[in-house]
Amino acid sequence: MLVMVGLQVTVISSFRRLSDNSEVAANQIRAKQSWDAAFQEIVLFGKEEPRLSSPRTDFVDSVDFPRIQMLALAASFSDDMACIINSDIVVSPAIGNVIKELLRKNGQCATSLRYEFDPKKGANLDRARIVDNGVDFF
Repeated sequence: MLVMVGLQVTVISSFRRLSDNSEVAANQIRAKQSWDAAFQEIVLFGKEEPRLSSPRTDFVDSVDFPRIQMLALAASFSDDMACIINSDIVVSPAIGNVIKELLRKNGQCATSLRYEFDPKKGANLDRARIVDNGVDFF
């Protein structure tokens, strides 16, 4: 769990209804499980979804696909560090080390090449590979 002396990280995201598409649902559930292991507080915009619930998750009832402006506004209310993340992004447990290093260097942002894994084989991050030149910002 990502706990640094007095620092918490709040994750802000929206999600597609899990009943809309089974592949999207599986990707979102997998991603959410990685967040539960890495972050203290998770704020999800959308109607409460039991399969995405956890003791550290709060739901904000909203329209489908809220604008980034709304998510950024929610992040601005955090007393600590906050990040806006797509609902299907699986984070590595090493994200804590990235954030520690970012803070140590007084950084404002981190980037990562986009790694993909075969969802049929599970979210094994050790087998993830770079398949394009996409870059994700954190």
